[in-house]
Amino acid sequence: MVLILRTSGLPLTLRAYPADTSQILLEPFTYLSANPGKEIRTKLIDAFNLWLRVPEDDLEVIRRVVRMLHNGSLLSVHLLSKGFEGIDRVG
Repeated sequence: MVLILRTSGLPLTLRAYPADTSQILLEPFTYLSANPGKEIRTKLIDAFNLWLRVPEDDLEVIRRVVRMLHNGSLLSVHLLSKGFEGIDRVG
């Protein structure tokens, strides 16, 4: 995994992490992704697609991106409200 770090006034810095570290970092996101909720966003996308008629391949990319953004926002809210409490023990 490669993380892209930006610091003000400095050029782009790339830092590579070993695969096992990447897996540890992604565990909370993986857990959320494996436990889908009511899929309201997916249903809303499908409803809009009745009107827009986006090709299925492109629509699947949109669904995945929306799902990833939503899961990321859930993690962000958790971190902002509770810090790392409970994130070290997934499951």
